[in-house]
Amino acid sequence: MKLEDWEYFFIFIGFVVIIILLNPIIKNDFFLDHEEFFEMAILGKNKLAEDYFIGSENITIGKPIEWYIYIFNHMGELKKIEIKVKIIKSYMMPPDSVNCEPDSEISILDIPLSIENNEFYFYNFTWLISEVFNTNDKEIMIKINDVRIQEDISINDDSSFRILFELWVYNEKSKQYEFGWLSKGEPRCVWNQIWCQIS
Repeated sequence: MKLEDWEYFFIFIGFVVIIILLNPIIKNDFFLDHEEFFEMAILGKNKLAEDYFIGSENITIGKPIEWYIYIFNHMGELKKIEIKVKIIKSYMMPPDSVNCEPDSEISILDIPLSIENNEFYFYNFTWLISEVFNTNDKEIMIKINDVRIQEDISINDDSSFRILFELWVYNEKSKQYEFGWLSKGEPRCVWNQIWCQIS
C-alpha cells in the first residue's frame, strides 16, 4: 500500500472516531424528543416571588393588590391558553396534579392568551376586595383590573380564602380549552394558589 493510500485510510478512521465521539451529543441535541411544558407562577408587585401583600400579611378592604401571572411556553409551537381564576375555601380540594383534574369550582374570570414557543409573558393582575357581607356565610365582592366580578363570592367564616389559578390549553381537535396537555403520552398540568386573609 502506498503512503497516499494510508493517508486516506487514516483520514477515514479519524472521521469515524469523531462521529463515534460526537454521537451522544448529536443524539441528545437533535434526535431525542424534548419534554413539552408550560411554566406558571404568581409573582408580587415587583415581578418577584415576594411582597404579595405590601405592608401587611393581610388584605385591607378597598386597597388594590398588584400581582403578575408569569407564563412560559415550551410546547414547540404557538399555543392558545386560558387562565381560569377561582376563589375557593380552605377546606376545598385543589386540582388533582396526578390525573390533571381541575378544581370543581366555577371560575370567576377567564384570561385568554396566545403565547409563542419559547416566549414568556407577564399578565398584570391587580385586584381588590371592595366589600364584605356578613351573612350566614361570609361573602366578598371583588374587582379585578377595575372590573367588578358579577357574583358575590363565598369565603370562610374566619375571612380566609384561596385564589386559584389554573392553566387551560386549547385543543385543536376538540375545539375547546382543556386543563393540561399530553407530553410523551403522559398528562401534565399547571396550577398555582395563594392563601389570603382579610384584616
